[in-house]
Amino acid sequence: MHKSGIVHRDIRIPNTIYYEKEVHLVDFGLARWINNKRYTENIDFSYLGDFLLHLYYTSFQCKTFKGKPWYEELDLFSEEMNFLKRLLGIKKKYKNIEEVERDFLLLKSNYNK
Repeated sequence: MHKSGIVHRDIRIPNTIYYEKEVHLVDFGLARWINNKRYTENIDFSYLGDFLLHLYYTSFQCKTFKGKPWYEELDLFSEEMNFLKRLLGIKKKYKNIEEVERDFLLLKSNYNK
């Protein structure tokens, strides 16, 4: 999508379909052409980070009732933590989708070991 110059701007659970072992985005009503000013790839990276946090929290079991930020509350590997923080712009932001894909595939390969 980004390679075609499009930013989705609304990556969340209701806008995804899982079909034949692949996740597909739907509902392009908020999509825009990337113009490197207002509409950039980073918008989607942030939405993707929020999407992944939502998935992490679906299996989360609270051990205390103290409010903590997600990076203290969730039991994540350091690589996962770094990936999410970069997607959300807390750490050095990703420059492009290729960097995101590279780190995602690296995380995925570590889980398959």
